[in-house]
Amino acid sequence: MPSSKRPARYVPSPHYTREDWDDVGDSPELSQADFARARPLAEAMPDLHAALERPYSGAPRIEPESPLALFVKRVRAARGLTQREFADTYAIALGRLRDWEQGRFKPDAMTISYLSVIEHEPAAVARARDRHKAA
Repeated sequence: MPSSKRPARYVPSPHYTREDWDDVGDSPELSQADFARARPLAEAMPDLHAALERPYSGAPRIEPESPLALFVKRVRAARGLTQREFADTYAIALGRLRDWEQGRFKPDAMTISYLSVIEHEPAAVARARDRHKAA
């Protein structure tokens, strides 16, 4: 186990200055007993190791016919717009919209809320968009 003790004297380093060194002098140091009382990381965060072992694959994926993918398609279709027109009208990246509709990626909670407002109150979104463009 690495020691928590710092060297007894200042050693020049590109990573810290003399002032940094002096500031740490007043800090309490952890003893071996402190380390012994600390909960092991594996106990404190049991899912951490498994999460770190899993390869990162980007945003959460969904299935093409999942309710969420169908919801995105339904909102766009209800407006009678192509993917490109919908993306341009509502300031959504075209590629991301395609990913959501094809189930490659799941929209985040804020986007789902935005799409829900587009579905139920499209005039309010248009007014807000036009006000923003005018500003």
